[in-house]
Amino acid sequence: MPRWSQSLEERFRSKTDKTTDNCWLWTGAKNGFGYGTIKIDGKTINAHRTALELEGIDIPSGMLVRHKCDIAACVNPDHLELGTQSDNMQDMYDRDRHPSPKLTRQDVERIKNCVLFGSKQADVARMYEISPSHVNSIIKGRRWQ
Repeated sequence: MPRWSQSLEERFRSKTDKTTDNCWLWTGAKNGFGYGTIKIDGKTINAHRTALELEGIDIPSGMLVRHKCDIAACVNPDHLELGTQSDNMQDMYDRDRHPSPKLTRQDVERIKNCVLFGSKQADVARMYEISPSHVNSIIKGRRWQ
């Protein structure tokens, strides 16, 4: 496990909103899915992983940090737990967060046209309530060929 510098801990804490009794919300940068991110040594790391590591919790290779609260921006160590990708997928189904097939062929054509005519993939993703990577897969022909 890395040994964190005092300045990293201070930087991390300065981007954490602890005004609620429950979730500690990340106020720094976030990825397209709402998960907090922080740059450490030039590498972008998920803030919730960093939260556990700052608490001295070792994250074994192949393990994920899962949110018990289902709030992507939460970095409260009490709301985080280790698990596998399989555990994470089971959480998604148990908590009714699984994606449903919601795109029609007409939607896919509109998505392609939006991007073709200059819309940002992230904006199109929000419009159709899908991930930016899903939009990218549609554009690249990996989905809905």
